[in-house]
Amino acid sequence: MAKYIMSPYLPHASPKKDGSQPSHRAGWALLYSRQLDAPLIHNNDIPDDCTTLYLEPGMEFDGKQKSFNMALSGRMWNGLYTRMKRIADYVDGGGKIVLVDHTINNEDSVDWGERLYSRKKNYDAQVEKGKADSVFGQLFPNDVEKIKRATLPGTPTIYQRDIKSPNLTFGDSHAISAWIEGSKCSRNDGLTLNGAITRGFDQYIDEMNMKDHHRLRLYMGNIDVRHHLCRLYPDVKEACFQAENLARSYVHEALRVKNKYGWNSVEIVELLPIEHESRRLPKSGFYKDQPFWGSTEDRMLVRNAFNQKLRQMRDEYGGFTIIEWPSEYSHCIDITVPGEDVSGIFKEHKDEEITFKKGMLRFDVMEKPHSVHVAPSFYLWSIV
Repeated sequence: MAKYIMSPYLPHASPKKDGSQPSHRAGWALLYSRQLDAPLIHNNDIPDDCTTLYLEPGMEFDGKQKSFNMALSGRMWNGLYTRMKRIADYVDGGGKIVLVDHTINNEDSVDWGERLYSRKKNYDAQVEKGKADSVFGQLFPNDVEKIKRATLPGTPTIYQRDIKSPNLTFGDSHAISAWIEGSKCSRNDGLTLNGAITRGFDQYIDEMNMKDHHRLRLYMGNIDVRHHLCRLYPDVKEACFQAENLARSYVHEALRVKNKYGWNSVEIVELLPIEHESRRLPKSGFYKDQPFWGSTEDRMLVRNAFNQKLRQMRDEYGGFTIIEWPSEYSHCIDITVPGEDVSGIFKEHKDEEITFKKGMLRFDVMEKPHSVHVAPSFYLWSIV
């Protein structure tokens, strides 16, 4: 009996020829792959020995949508046909489907057959205009009905809360990169440290159905530095002061839940180094139409103030350890290069000389082509 994971509509990015994985989106599936001992299929055929197929549609997937958030045109329909045809043939041969991070009830979350039917009208219009060929249409109705029957309400599901482990990694979208291997992972995209403290960490811990409480790792605060501290406190000295207050509250909350649940150990991951502001980011990473607030240099000062306060409180209070990022992830000296020689930057910087200062995060450890996250090849659990 063999288990595998695949994304039903947008394949997880395959590793590069050197074995590195640049996609943070694939990182979530890789995490599940480790937990379930189920290799990723990426964009390949479903192996003949597969008896359980986990459908992991990606961290951006919203199960309550009637379709899936993927614009399709031209030969992209053919790629979708290939992936869905693989699933249809697999279930036709008696294969079992398990849904990852989504439940189907056909009320606020429809089955995968219905999701395909929802794209039929758009596909037919493109065929009529000559913008798509007839391949995708071959799924209808027989193969779509096979997929529908395999993903009806009652199809088995799995969430992070269902993973059996006494350990928990909790944080925002960056938490994947600092995951304790084998632990449950409470990943909360867009969560600020300030918001988590206000709500109380126990709200998130309780959602994970922990039976035992051995090891807790916390990783939050990067969003607060990128979008909020320098915006709310334009004076960098005041922003640093507020960062120290935030770090202090962080430690107090961490120790509070340690005592409440009886965690054997608590770890706090220090904030990631700050990348040069020329780094191009997707609009999903913007706040109030800006990719960041405060200069790179100011945010470096704020980040350092935050991390230093963590260290000070560790030495003063004890009760938790600090996980540091490898020093080689940052530039060790100042280096200036022409913008035209740097990929993945905002176009307004292409005609400039860009100075990467000592301590700035290196672009080559970040997700390609552009993102705020570390690439999976540089996750803490990928380098040990």
